[in-house]
Parts: sequence; structure tokens; C-alpha cells
Amino acid sequence: MLLIIDSHSDPNASEHYRLAVEALYAASYAVKFARKKVITIGPLEDRYGLTEM
Repeated sequence: MLLIIDSHSDPNASEHYRLAVEALYAASYAVKFARKKVITIGPLEDRYGLTEM
């Protein structure tokens, strides 16, 4: 299972990004405990890129 958040804001300055990451982890652990199987929650991975200025 892969859960993704698509954001186009600065992760260091965005309240939206912080809230989205909190929701991502909450959903991940909810799925883990609902399935009652051993599931490893991996680390957060980010992809950064530059947009035209």
C-alpha cells in the first residue's frame, strides 16, 4: 500500500504540509492496526524539485 500527499508548497514553511504529514501518519497507523498483521511503516520520503521562477 502506498499513501501519497501531493503538495506544491515549501515543506519548511507550510502549515498545510505539516498537517498533511500528520494525516498521512495517522492514516498509515490506522491501516496497520485495522489489518491486524505485521506491517512496517516506512520512513517519510520527499521529492523536491524546482519550479520556474
